[in-house]
Amino acid sequence: MGQDTQCTYLQLCLAALALAREGEGTEELPGNLSCLNNYETRADCTWVTDGPVGDGPFYLHFIDLIPEETSSCVLTASGDSPRRHRCSIRVSNRFGELDCYRVSLHGSFSEGNRTYVAFREYEPRLHIKCDPPSSLQSNFSADKCQLWWSVPAFLEQILQYELEFKEQNESWESIEMPLRR
Repeated sequence: MGQDTQCTYLQLCLAALALAREGEGTEELPGNLSCLNNYETRADCTWVTDGPVGDGPFYLHFIDLIPEETSSCVLTASGDSPRRHRCSIRVSNRFGELDCYRVSLHGSFSEGNRTYVAFREYEPRLHIKCDPPSSLQSNFSADKCQLWWSVPAFLEQILQYELEFKEQNESWESIEMPLRR
């Protein structure tokens, strides 16, 4: 084989390998995975399967695309529902508006060890569930009620909390407008 032929053969092999890796994990994820984050450093994920999928263990990997960094957690089945698995993942840097992660599910499935890409582009800003405010305090008098609480300082400028209240004999549907802070 001439040198040009060997070079072309090597390029074809590398292109075939790249295409094969590009399709890796493209099978449909069994069940439904959702991940909500507190817009700080934690994402809580729940994976609900349609039926038995294997003995596990099952892992979620969050891969920060820039800079490339991986955080992982072990999905554990709920005692009351063996088809519902949960884990909390911690990332090293606070989630930001421009962040993008690839989320993959790895484990020992009925068919053997498998990897599924759950989210090719998980954008934390689109999946927020805030932690409840902390240090809730109140002061009641005959004609008013004062409430105050704390939130992380960096969230004060970008997120809002709503406060809904009602009389004990009222329905929630009759409430007009929540108060915002």
